[in-house]
Amino acid sequence: MTLRTPILPWLCVPVLALLSAPFAHAQEAHLYGDLVGKGGKPKLAATDFRGSGKAAAFLSTFNGTLFSDLQNSGLFDMVSKSLYPLQPPQRPEDFHAQSGVGLALQDWSGPPPNASHLAFGYAADQNGTFVVYGYLFDVHQQTVQGAQALAKRYFES
Repeated sequence: MTLRTPILPWLCVPVLALLSAPFAHAQEAHLYGDLVGKGGKPKLAATDFRGSGKAAAFLSTFNGTLFSDLQNSGLFDMVSKSLYPLQPPQRPEDFHAQSGVGLALQDWSGPPPNASHLAFGYAADQNGTFVVYGYLFDVHQQTVQGAQALAKRYFES
């Protein structure tokens, strides 16, 4: 499998666009208000994506570039990875009501990360195509369903 087109810009574009573009759609405006309109920059934790099959070979570069691009965008206060819980989620289904190790919303909204939002996901090789599943959650919400702000699948093109 070869990676012909960088997929990282396609992952960052929706997050950056939601924060910087004028919105005509009510749901997008609500998301923009949630992220930017609550006094200061959102405090974002971006976990390292994990992958299966041939996709795993690209993830070290992918994770470094994703974190760096989000940090250098100036739109977020990035949470240091040294403050992350031990077991970050890969999918929304990984969350539990109580965890203490990173699989509950309060594991990310409370100390030590004290994040307002969590970006997480995973990558896979599907029929020779590099695919990334990315999620953005508002970790101050009470339920996993209410926390999901963005869920997107990106394909190598």
